[in-house]
Amino acid sequence: MNRKIKNTLKNLQALACILAVIAAAALGLYVGLWFCFIGGIVMVIEGAKATPVNSLDIALGLLRFVFSAIAGWGTFLAGGFLASTLWPSRY
Repeated sequence: MNRKIKNTLKNLQALACILAVIAAAALGLYVGLWFCFIGGIVMVIEGAKATPVNSLDIALGLLRFVFSAIAGWGTFLAGGFLASTLWPSRY
């Protein structure tokens, strides 16, 4: 394979890695902020508004709310690890 094709493939690989990091950040924000943080608050409110108060919904909503940062960062770090495997090596 000639040098120009190798450089093009490395550039495409680097672009795919950058796009994967951006996607991981977006997915981490979605999971941490929307799904866990806001979803946990909504779940607690809905559990409290139920005619017989649903304690399981309140407990699960509180767990989602408390662990929202861990879920968001974990999703981002997992995506970042996958992106790091795409990064072109020097060899």
